[in-house]
Amino acid sequence: MKKTFLPVLLPTLFAATLFGCSNNANNSISANESKSANTAAEATQSRSELSLKALADQINLAVGTAFETRHLNDPMFRDTVIREYSQITPENEMKFSYVQPQRGQFDFSKADELVEFALENNMAVKGHALVWHIQNPKWLEDTKWTKEELTQVLENHVKTVVGHYKGKVAYWDVVNEAFDDTGGFRDTLWYRTLGEDYIELAFRFAHEADPDALLFYNDYSTEGMNAKSNAVYRHVEKLLEKGVPIHGIGTQLHLTGDNALSDASIARNIERISELGLDTHFTEIDVRIRDGQDNFALQDQANRYEKLMKLAAYYPEVDMFTMW
Repeated sequence: MKKTFLPVLLPTLFAATLFGCSNNANNSISANESKSANTAAEATQSRSELSLKALADQINLAVGTAFETRHLNDPMFRDTVIREYSQITPENEMKFSYVQPQRGQFDFSKADELVEFALENNMAVKGHALVWHIQNPKWLEDTKWTKEELTQVLENHVKTVVGHYKGKVAYWDVVNEAFDDTGGFRDTLWYRTLGEDYIELAFRFAHEADPDALLFYNDYSTEGMNAKSNAVYRHVEKLLEKGVPIHGIGTQLHLTGDNALSDASIARNIERISELGLDTHFTEIDVRIRDGQDNFALQDQANRYEKLMKLAAYYPEVDMFTMW
């Protein structure tokens, strides 16, 4: 099933087609055709005045951005986010080292500011990220844990954080970057002690803390069909067969202008994830180009964003488009 997004695009396409006619063609345009052209032009102008989030809302797509508390003190940045976006992801301030800097001592002060800002401005929040191999506190990294001890640490952290934001944070990146670039499990403190079971445990603990939250696995270089995305797909399929509560897969989409971007490969990956009954989120989109590059590079960057947005517009299973 595809999104009905033609009403959003047709006025612009119709006007572009009509006004692309030659002067000679104008001589044969009837009064009714002229009126239709004017109506299409007005519709196009009207849509161009809408915010990004208003346009995206017409196709049930949340458009978001990474956000930090420092941005609250930048009036231009803050106002732009309020005007244009319907979703935020705390870039750093919900990560383990921020919210549990000492064992058993939680600090939600910065994350609370972000959540309150979002709720005040009718934005959805995606919590990021409960379990990761980076930005962990020293006490967690330096301790030699038994399996039972680390399971307890994992359970306490996930349940405390998710429980704190129950009913406020609608989505969570529960596990982040558990696979390496070849499709194997990444060598992390979680995997070394708990094996692959830590992924299942994290999702179960999150669901127990907030049964209404939508839970996602998140990773980079998984947008298209490759060894890594295959591994993620197979593991998530296995989790679903075991009844693990997981609702979607996020693909980060950190891109560079040097790498090819295949919309056909991305489309196939979205479709197979959809066949599992899951949503796909575009979670950390950026298209990096080198300083000082020419307009060709800028146009290529724009083309990549356009290609991704067209995919999000086409597939109803892609309901979040977050830029980093």
